[in-house]
Amino acid sequence: MSPSSVLKTRTKVIKAAGWAEALVLLVALEDEGLEANCFSYSACASACARAARWPWCLQLLADMRFTSIEANCVVYGAVISGCREVWEQALALLSDGFRARCVDVVGFNAAITACSNGAQWQHALGVFDSMLEQTVEMQLISYNAVAAALAASGAPGAWRWAVQVLGQAQGSRLVPDAFTWTGCIGAAGACSEWQVALGLLAKCSGAKEKSEVPWNAAVSACDKGGQWEVALALLRNSRLQRVKTSAITVNAAMSACARCERWALALAMLRELSPRATVISYNAAMSGAPWCHALALLREAKGARLQLTVVTYSTAISACERSGRWLEVLRLLEEMRTRQLPPNAVSYNSALAACGVAPASRQWRQTMLLIDDMLQAGCDSFGGAHYDHMVQAGSAIDCFKHLVLTKLLRNMVRSPEPFTYVDTHAGRGLYELPNGRAAFDFLSRPE
Repeated sequence: MSPSSVLKTRTKVIKAAGWAEALVLLVALEDEGLEANCFSYSACASACARAARWPWCLQLLADMRFTSIEANCVVYGAVISGCREVWEQALALLSDGFRARCVDVVGFNAAITACSNGAQWQHALGVFDSMLEQTVEMQLISYNAVAAALAASGAPGAWRWAVQVLGQAQGSRLVPDAFTWTGCIGAAGACSEWQVALGLLAKCSGAKEKSEVPWNAAVSACDKGGQWEVALALLRNSRLQRVKTSAITVNAAMSACARCERWALALAMLRELSPRATVISYNAAMSGAPWCHALALLREAKGARLQLTVVTYSTAISACERSGRWLEVLRLLEEMRTRQLPPNAVSYNSALAACGVAPASRQWRQTMLLIDDMLQAGCDSFGGAHYDHMVQAGSAIDCFKHLVLTKLLRNMVRSPEPFTYVDTHAGRGLYELPNGRAAFDFLSRPE
């Protein structure tokens, strides 16, 4: 067997291997007296790209340059794909490959996907426009990738761009598939343009597209637009058209009902969905439900041995907070920690609000403990602000500070235990509020 045949066989093995094994096999070529070439490196880069091991992808490209092996479009496509979670690096590689004339439609598509994953829809559109300008041979996946980026952005007016992309695909004699329609419908839904989403779904159905994915996006658009009745009508219509809907479609309809305080309907749909119900189904049914029903559903989800999430507990905590059940809120927070589910900002904020109805003897202590937990967990939602008392004396933020301080002190003096109060932000301590500078609202100052 000739060395070239052996190398070709080894290259196929490298491409099919996992990323770590592929790297070992690439190095082992030298031990067999074989010289790695562009195809060997591209195979290894593809293996690393599948696992999103982008630092290794970059290292392979650097090794090729060091050994004077010229990279081709396949290598750049694989390396850019490996950088799908680091959009800045993906764009830098796209620019580098474009200058070297070593990037094709695969590399462009990978860069658009990276921008989509990084919520950089403007850059995704920029790459897409570059493809049109450079007369790159477009594929349907190119249109789908930019439509997905627009759907994920939620930016005002993004749906108009998505509809334009759809028109360009059809103008290029490409037949939109389920992912094309889903991206456009999702972009409309993210902008609360549920009517537009329904119009796109009608066109999709007219094209005899039977996938459930566009229907899921349309029902979700109705959810975001607060149109629970339309969401239910869509669910019924999908069944009439023999679209094979799944729990995802029903979950979106349940969420729409719960968002509009039709929790009884959401609960009925959950019962209908059983035993296909997922943890997302329970999350949707719990949202907006009275606290007792939310806790009952939480117990039911535990009994079904579903993998409960932070969202599940946060939804139950919010339900208890709305009814002032502060003890239940604290119990659920402790249960989250027992299950090694770190509470998020939503959980903590609901708990802080619930503590507002706790007895005065425990209210401020429990509030301070929660704030301390938030800070230690690194999920606090307290925004910092530059504080200059000469400027801010008498301003809205200064008055807010004193209101909080007054309420805190009133609660503290109710306790028989002594405490020490130190004012750390009094500055000079005496200010003339009519003074122009002191009364100046700091929010209106230029940076």
